[in-house]
Amino acid sequence: MTVIKQFQQHQQDTGSAQVQVAILTQRINGLTGHFKAHSHDVHSRQGLLKMVSRRRRLLEYLKRHDEPSYRKLLEALALLYATACRGQAPAGSGMTPQRVSAQVGASSITLETGKVAKQADGSVVVQQGGTVVLVTAVYAITASL
Repeated sequence: MTVIKQFQQHQQDTGSAQVQVAILTQRINGLTGHFKAHSHDVHSRQGLLKMVSRRRRLLEYLKRHDEPSYRKLLEALALLYATACRGQAPAGSGMTPQRVSAQVGASSITLETGKVAKQADGSVVVQQGGTVVLVTAVYAITASL
């Protein structure tokens, strides 16, 4: 079954947002393997970044206009980043918004994940009185200095 036939909305559909996202995802996945063998291929990397950007814009459009279809497409293509960066836990990730408050002396400190802390999986919003701080933890597979 081709990608177009799998995601088309009707018999003649070859250009809907769902089909375009599926095609771009297939091409992106193919280029990912290419970069394992050709890590210095800068021109292809630029093309990859353009495709990722275009897919992100199409997903944002789809989310605004047809959210059930958007969620179904994310699940079918196993795309997690699009929901994670919008402050919602990816399906099956086990990540749920949490809020913990504690009294320290006369003031209260609140730690919160999943609401404003939506830019990375390791983000936490810390609030004490009128001060709010976004704390983000990131990691890399290889060390860089």
